[in-house]
Amino acid sequence: MLEELLSQPGADRKEVRKEYLDAKGRMAAAERAGVEWDHRAGIAPLREQYERANAAERRAAMQMARTKPTTLAGAAALVAYTRRDLMNAPDPAWPMVALKTVAVALVRMAPPNRA
Repeated sequence: MLEELLSQPGADRKEVRKEYLDAKGRMAAAERAGVEWDHRAGIAPLREQYERANAAERRAAMQMARTKPTTLAGAAALVAYTRRDLMNAPDPAWPMVALKTVAVALVRMAPPNRA
């Protein structure tokens, strides 16, 4: 992001870098304040549980996305599930991996071309 800002025509590199670092500092302070609030409110254990569950969900989704279907029905099921989640996925990485996996599997399932 910083490099993109610095590469803009006419960008004052010193000012951009100063503002960028200032914004990063404010963001880090806000994140620390959120963690402190969680502790004061007594919900820190819930936040940790939520973060662990999210990480587990991301790992499971990626594992599913890399599971190569061996039948047309399996490929269709993975495409249907991916399609349903694609528009709402907070992390678009797994749907893209799943679609690539299905494409590769379908090519391997295709009968040899007898032209």
